[in-house]
Amino acid sequence: MKWILRYSNLPRQLASFSFVGLSSNLVGYGAYLLLVANGMDPLIAVTLLYSIGVLVSYIGNKRLTFRDTGNVLSSGARYLAVYFMGYLLNLFLIFWFAVRLGFPSQIVQAIAIPLVAIVLFALLRIFVFRPNSSSIQR
Repeated sequence: MKWILRYSNLPRQLASFSFVGLSSNLVGYGAYLLLVANGMDPLIAVTLLYSIGVLVSYIGNKRLTFRDTGNVLSSGARYLAVYFMGYLLNLFLIFWFAVRLGFPSQIVQAIAIPLVAIVLFALLRIFVFRPNSSSIQR
């Protein structure tokens, strides 16, 4: 029965994660297109915008998606670790498909966003904001 309760919040969390992610990524992708169109290297642009996006999404996901009331330093450190893995995945996708294989970086980044998001949601739910027995029915 506990495993059912563990997943009872999944639809709400997915919807909230999607809202937080879509909001920050639409703004971030627009900024990415502007920066790259004005001559910024795609890898530098994604690094700059990823850093800003992590902070914004931490606040949104901690409060809205996972309704976490735990220690900010503890969850923040795990959040940074997870997002660093997502950042490396994002860089790898741009490097491999845009730099090495020659696909347009704008298209690669548009495809990378949802792929990285799926990985991030799973890791955030399991590693950063994992429900414990006292918080299962949030």
